[in-house]
Amino acid sequence: MILPAQRLYALLRTECVLRLRRASTGALFLLLCASAYLLMPDVTQGNAAFIIGQQRVLLTSAATSLATALTGCLLLSLFGFYLVSNAITRDARTGIGPLIATTPVGSASYLAGKFLGNAIYLAIVAAGFMAACMGMHLIRGEGPLEPLTFAVTFGFFFIPLIFTVAAFALLFESVRFLSGRLGDVLYFFVWSFLISIPAIALQQNGNPGWPMFVDATGVGLAIAEVERIAHTTNISIGFSPFNTALPPIVFPGVSWTPEILASRIVASLLALPLLALALAGFRRFDPATGRQTTKRNERAFLHRAGNFLRGRWLVPKERWLTGPPTLLRAVGLDVQLSLALSPFVALAMLVFAIGGSLAPLADLRAGWLPAMFFILVPILAGVSTRDRISNTTGLIFSAPLLRPHYVAWKFLSVSSLSLLVAVVPLVRTMIADPVQLPGFLVGMFLLVSAATALGIFTGTPKTFVVSFLFFLYIVVSSRNEPGLDFAGWNGVATTAVFTVYGGVSLGLMVLAWGWERTRGKR
Repeated sequence: MILPAQRLYALLRTECVLRLRRASTGALFLLLCASAYLLMPDVTQGNAAFIIGQQRVLLTSAATSLATALTGCLLLSLFGFYLVSNAITRDARTGIGPLIATTPVGSASYLAGKFLGNAIYLAIVAAGFMAACMGMHLIRGEGPLEPLTFAVTFGFFFIPLIFTVAAFALLFESVRFLSGRLGDVLYFFVWSFLISIPAIALQQNGNPGWPMFVDATGVGLAIAEVERIAHTTNISIGFSPFNTALPPIVFPGVSWTPEILASRIVASLLALPLLALALAGFRRFDPATGRQTTKRNERAFLHRAGNFLRGRWLVPKERWLTGPPTLLRAVGLDVQLSLALSPFVALAMLVFAIGGSLAPLADLRAGWLPAMFFILVPILAGVSTRDRISNTTGLIFSAPLLRPHYVAWKFLSVSSLSLLVAVVPLVRTMIADPVQLPGFLVGMFLLVSAATALGIFTGTPKTFVVSFLFFLYIVVSSRNEPGLDFAGWNGVATTAVFTVYGGVSLGLMVLAWGWERTRGKR
C-alpha cells in the first residue's frame, strides 16, 4: 500500500514537531553555535581552521565552507545517529506504535515516514550548523560571505551523510538485538571503520579510489582534492597552530567534477540497502516477538548460569530485606538488578579477572585497561537512566532514603558495578605498579561520575555512550598527549592532569546533585 501524500505529510510534521519542541533541541543549536565558534579560531592567536604545509589558508568562503563542512560531517556522522535513533523506540514506549500497527499503514510506509523524519531533522541540524558557520565567517572571515558557496559545499557533503545516518538509525532500531545499548556501542565501531576506509585508501594509493563511492562523509574525497590542488599531503583541517612568519595562501575551492558528483550520488544510494534490511528486520510492534525472544534467552547458557550471573549472591536473604532500610541495602539491590538485566557483566568480570591477573604488566596498562573502559561504557550507561525510562521513579521515591539520596545511590551503584569488573586489574596495579594507581583511580572516578551525571541530566543512556566512547577514541588515538591521558594508560600524564580530571569528576557529581534537587522541587 502506497502512503498517501497527506498522510505522509502528517507523519513527517508530527515527527518534526515532536523533535523540535524539545528543550534538548534548543540546547543542541546552542552547541552548534559554540562548535562554529571553536572551529573558526582567531588567527591573531596563532591558530587556524585550515592549514596547508605550515601556512594558514586565507578565510574565504570557499576555504571556510570546506573546513567547517568536513568537520561538521565527521561530528554529525557520529552524533547524528544518537540524535535520531529513538523514533521507533519512542513509539513503542508511549504506546503509539502498537496503535499504529492496528491501522492500514503498512510497515514499509511507517518506516519510510520515520526515515524521512530522521533525514529532515538531521537536515535542520545541518542547516543550523551552516548558519552558525556563516555567522562566524562574518565575524572572522577574510573575504565576502558567499551563501551560495556555503550551500553548495554543505549540500554535497551533508546530503549523502544525512541519508546514510538516517538509514543506519532506522536499521539499528528495527533489528531487535541492535535496538539497545549493544547497538549504540556497535555503531560507534561501525563509524570508526567507515571513516577509516577512505583514509587508508588515500594513504596507500594516493587517491581514495572506490572507497569514495561508499564514503558518506566525503572526507577522503575532499582531502584528496585539497592535496591535488595544494601539491602536498601536509594538510590540517580543524583547530591547529600555524607559522605566523609565513604569509597566508588562497584556496580556490573544490572543483565539482562529474566524477565527484557521481561519487556523492552513489554514496547517497547506500541508504537503500540499509532500508531494505530495516524492513526485513522490523516486527511491527509484535508482542509475541518479545515473548519468544525471552523464552529463547531463558534457555541460553548465560541465563542458566544461575544465581551468580543474576547477582543474587549480592543480596543475602532474611534480614537484608526485612531489616531497617539503609542506603547500602538499596545499592546491593540495584546492583543485583543490573546483573539480572545484563548477565554479560558476569562474563566481563571473568574475562578481566583472568586477563588482569595473567597479562604482562605493560600489556595490562596499554591493552587490557583501555578495553575494560570500553566494555564498562555500555554496562554502566543504563544504571542512572532506567528508572526514568521505565517510569518507575515515583515508586522508587516512595522508598525510604532514596529520594533525598538518589544521586548518591546511583553513584554508589555505578561504582560497585564497575568495581566488580575492575577489581582484579585494580589489585594487580596496586601491588605490581603502585605508581599507576592514582591514574587508575582518577580514570574510574571520571567514568563513574560521567555515567551517573550524564544519565541524570539527560535521562537517556545514549548521551553517556556516545560522549565517553568518542572521548576514549580520542585518548587512544593521541597517546603522546599528556592532557588526554586521564587514566595513565599512555604513561605521559602529570599530577596536574590527574588533578584536573579529578576536579571535573567531582564537579559532575556536584552538578548532578544540584540538578536532581532542583528537579525534585518542581
